[in-house]
Amino acid sequence: MLTLLVAAVLNGEPTMLTTGPAVEAQLKAGPVQVAVSGTVERVSLGRKGGLGTAVVLDDGTAVWLTYEAPPEGWEPLLGKFVRVEGKLQGQSAASPQSMMAPHLVSPGKPVEVKRELSTLVDQTVRLVGKAENAKGGAVVLVDGKPVYVAKKDSWPDTLRTKRISLGGKLTRTQYLPQATVNAKGEISQGTSGASTDYVLRDATEPTVF
Repeated sequence: MLTLLVAAVLNGEPTMLTTGPAVEAQLKAGPVQVAVSGTVERVSLGRKGGLGTAVVLDDGTAVWLTYEAPPEGWEPLLGKFVRVEGKLQGQSAASPQSMMAPHLVSPGKPVEVKRELSTLVDQTVRLVGKAENAKGGAVVLVDGKPVYVAKKDSWPDTLRTKRISLGGKLTRTQYLPQATVNAKGEISQGTSGASTDYVLRDATEPTVF
């Protein structure tokens, strides 16, 4: 990590921030030009009410863009994973509300980044997809690929077919029951021993788009 940061400084590139601890550490240095990568989402302002817009990192850290609707040109990127540069600071003077939290001020043009599920295995991630119910339990269809949400049997009707985002640790394992053969030769429902599934463990509460 230190080698990458030194290389970035020598090359004049902004430091890439992908986790909450990295954001907090950078904030201590004062306003500084950085790059962040995460999912563009509408985020609740909590007790202040309403929704703002933020780049949500894989660990759930929100780097705020605005306390209102998405900035001009950002609307089509809602639910997309992007990389964007801007000045990181603890509060936005342009905001009508006072909130001490990470803000990305004067962001540049965001660039959408495509990520394959296979490259995210065993990592803490934030996924966006369509909530559906399968025989094996609740799933999120990410680019058409089912990701099972561990320990969740089904989505309620209010969420099913909706586009949602949620975080957790992505794994790949045999999640569905394996088919068995009884003494009569009858085969039960299930998968072959070689079958594996994408599974999101310790999932957060879903956010609906």
